[in-house]
Amino acid sequence: MNTLTRCKPLLGTYVEISITADIDNQALLEMSSAAFAEIEQIQQLMGFHDPDTELSQLNRKAHLKPCHVSPHMVKVISQALELSELSKGVFDITIAPELIKQGLLPDVHQQVSGNWRDIQLEGDQVYFKQPILIDLGGIAKGYSVDCALAVCDREADIVINAGGDLRMSHWQNQQIAIRHPELGSSELINVQMQNTALATSAPYFIEEEKSAMICPFTRQPVNYQQSVSVFAPSCMLADALTKVAVLEPHFEPVLQALGAEALVINYSSSQTIRSDYALA
Repeated sequence: MNTLTRCKPLLGTYVEISITADIDNQALLEMSSAAFAEIEQIQQLMGFHDPDTELSQLNRKAHLKPCHVSPHMVKVISQALELSELSKGVFDITIAPELIKQGLLPDVHQQVSGNWRDIQLEGDQVYFKQPILIDLGGIAKGYSVDCALAVCDREADIVINAGGDLRMSHWQNQQIAIRHPELGSSELINVQMQNTALATSAPYFIEEEKSAMICPFTRQPVNYQQSVSVFAPSCMLADALTKVAVLEPHFEPVLQALGAEALVINYSSSQTIRSDYALA
């Protein structure tokens, strides 16, 4: 068995891909390159910062006329709208203007209003009922990890970690370490993987006066001092559901409906405050 581990800066973070398989080094390299190519493609389609991405074109044009989109965009927006419906609007991809105000996204100088209900998806066409700005940063990273895993050999042992969005092909009986949410803490808490995918949201690197978590009802930033990790059947779901778990105090029914579970760790202690799992 051979193992290859590679790391690249993508998706605004570092993406590490580790592959173990009974193949030669060249085959390992080719498999990892194919996985990275999938992630790069999603970044090129769904990045907010680049004005030429498919997402940026939607934000500029979709309120004027229906826009044809790629199969990847159909999958992500479809999942986002399903989550918005299921969570009664807690998950909302139209919070880009609030992220712009905090300097977390670049200003595109558009006047917007509305919410997720103004997004219409029919077949491969997207239409906005009024000018809105969508940001897929809370779901597309996880989706790209799923796509990367999908192009790898099913027999290989694959681990893909995109800045806390994690997917394992052989996750049973595996342990991972979650960093304590307290700023500056080096403490790691070991937990056992409970599904193929895991995503964690915590205020590790965001300035105190800023927050990437936006309440969709007040449109105000939500400051939270905890680590929220979600185990799910896909990384796209895990990524998106961390936002629901942070913003909705009674998040359990939404996660359970999608086969997901959450682990919440207090800022002030290393004990979980809501979890179906015992710490290892």
